[in-house]
Amino acid sequence: MRNSVARTQLIADTACYVSQTGSDSNVGLSSSTAFRTLQKSWDTITDTLDLGGHFVTVQIADGKYAAGVDSTKGVVGAPYLGVNVSNPSNVLISQGDRLLPEMSTFLLYSAFG
Repeated sequence: MRNSVARTQLIADTACYVSQTGSDSNVGLSSSTAFRTLQKSWDTITDTLDLGGHFVTVQIADGKYAAGVDSTKGVVGAPYLGVNVSNPSNVLISQGDRLLPEMSTFLLYSAFG
């Protein structure tokens, strides 16, 4: 069951940002207000946005990120998420002590900044 938070309906394509120097208490709408985790970006998209037929691109800064995003929640107002792959080899997804292969998860988008 979805929570009852009012959703923001997009009127244009948008992006959210994830960076190792970000904070999950940020708004995630620019590189200077980036989220810290991939999960927070996913939760924000699925819990608070109605895409209204627009795309959301998750921009991930170079760095190493933990794998394991709970993606059981779907997005509202498809079409879904866009992908920006500028430097995929500079974004590492790890699971414990092990690095996952490049592009091993749909949340491996690459880098801003």
